[in-house]
Amino acid sequence: MFDVYGGYVATWGFLISYLLVVIATPIWLRKIKALTPARLAVSAAATLALGYVIVSNFYPVPEFPYNILPFIFAAILGAGLIWYAYLKRTKPEVARRVGTIQTLSDEEKQRLADEGILDVLGRRDDDEDPESRVEQEQVVR
Repeated sequence: MFDVYGGYVATWGFLISYLLVVIATPIWLRKIKALTPARLAVSAAATLALGYVIVSNFYPVPEFPYNILPFIFAAILGAGLIWYAYLKRTKPEVARRVGTIQTLSDEEKQRLADEGILDVLGRRDDDEDPESRVEQEQVVR
């Protein structure tokens, strides 16, 4: 029973992750000056396709329990976001590392630096403390 319903809830995680990626991709490509009309069109088409899949899971309203499973996923996602907010407030150094590329090998960091991508990644909001910026720059050199 959990295999079916747990898998359905997990599928929502994939759908939302893919949706966020196809929305973020043109933003990222523009930031590194690699956005082309074709890439934008692919992202737009993927966004529309995923949007259709997401909407079709709500309308027409599926039978129980499939009608509540997206909301169970939303609750799990909400719990994760609350945990991140807690980390950001109580342990900002840990929250700051979430989603970073700290685990890249030295060779990969060098490749990204050579392509100018690491410079883009190194830029943070103005509210970042200067000490962590200095540490990041030392890693790149």
